[in-house]
Amino acid sequence: MNYADQTGFLSKFSLNQVIAQVTYQAAAFWTVGNALGRSGWYGLTMGLLIAIGVVCAMAYLPLYLRLTVERRKKYSWPIKFRTVASPVLAFAAIPLLTTPARWLAWGGCLVIAVVGVLAARRALKRMPDADAIPLLPLELLVGDLAIVLIASSQGSGAFAGCAVGLSLAIVLFLVSAEGRTRWIGLVVAALAFACLPGIGAMSLLIVAEAAGAGVVAAAGTIRLVFLAETQHQSNVSATVDELTSFAAVTPEYAEEMLETATGILARNWTIDPPVEPEAVGHWYEANSEYYLYDLAQFHLAYKHIRFMLDIIELSGGRVLDYGAGIGDLSLELSRRGHDVTYLDVDGRTKAFARWRAERDWLPVTFASELDEVEGPFDTIVSLDVFEHLAEPLPVVDGLIEKVAPGGRMIVTAYFGATKSHPMHFDHDIDLGAYLRAAGLIDRKTFAMKHLRSEFLGKRGVLVFEKPK
Repeated sequence: MNYADQTGFLSKFSLNQVIAQVTYQAAAFWTVGNALGRSGWYGLTMGLLIAIGVVCAMAYLPLYLRLTVERRKKYSWPIKFRTVASPVLAFAAIPLLTTPARWLAWGGCLVIAVVGVLAARRALKRMPDADAIPLLPLELLVGDLAIVLIASSQGSGAFAGCAVGLSLAIVLFLVSAEGRTRWIGLVVAALAFACLPGIGAMSLLIVAEAAGAGVVAAAGTIRLVFLAETQHQSNVSATVDELTSFAAVTPEYAEEMLETATGILARNWTIDPPVEPEAVGHWYEANSEYYLYDLAQFHLAYKHIRFMLDIIELSGGRVLDYGAGIGDLSLELSRRGHDVTYLDVDGRTKAFARWRAERDWLPVTFASELDEVEGPFDTIVSLDVFEHLAEPLPVVDGLIEKVAPGGRMIVTAYFGATKSHPMHFDHDIDLGAYLRAAGLIDRKTFAMKHLRSEFLGKRGVLVFEKPK
């Protein structure tokens, strides 16, 4: 992973993101403002809240759903969102239900939302191959449009909120749909808007006012999705090129393994989990081939890219990367002039990291045991490692000893098995308290918790300093 390239992309994306958001906000307040004004304070409030949702979706979803090789995420996330949003919006609409006709329309919208979510969840579950469900986003959009048509039939007031909501539906559709399906959905949305004057007994001017925000949201989202898709394709291509050159496999095999290796690892652990501490290390060595692809796909995900950029910024001086995997962090820090020691068990992931370092003439020191390396280190980084160790505390003690006075430890502690990672040990350890008891000082700032990457803000990511 070329993190300098990721930084440049994210800067470009942020600029386009600001342009799209500001343009949409202007459209929402000026072209939809008249329609919302006719619905009073309640319509204005609902429209504002939904508009905020559109802005947030435009900012986050193109990166989250497009910078990843987990293709099913594009289909599953919109379903999860509607599972939460449908009852919330249904409850919020209750103050508008002043006539039997509105109650009937509300019930119809609720039925469409519930049936659509249940049908989509069943389709996703019964079709494990993501290639088999390209029309799922279109099906969800059709349900959203049906809700808009029914609600808008109750007058311009109800239509005002639905018009802004349609912008959110279009954004959700565009970040999950692909290829021809995306353009079919836009045509369907345009046809639905063309039907609104007759259904809601509204003037073409009102419809045109409301449609403006949807058009701007669609244009901005298409641009952001295009940027994210282009960058992701570039990232995957570079990763596949490296994997095929190192492992002597075909590009098709490398791409397939990027998508399936995580599931293979989970299945292998479930079938034959190691019991003794020594056996755990042997298991990881035996499955290192799969970890090569598992870790490679993890580094391609947006959240991890952001997280790694933060870790790179927080690291400096003489660095020990403990449990370094395929070496992305070690190699990038070495490129930036730091003295880096890579430490991990022997296997394919380590061989891949060494191959890349030698290819790029990077002076990274490689080690297999903590006893092999001599401290002190200005920065010790250990990410997603301790939950894989049968006995992590002796390792933690060893790392503490090797931190220089005034040096920093950046570690993660995510104990407990998950469906995708059953190999995580469930240790009853408060690692933060353990580090404080050892005399280290918590240096995780407010900005790290709330203003940086999503992963860095998690409680399981710890940033501690050894007193001078």
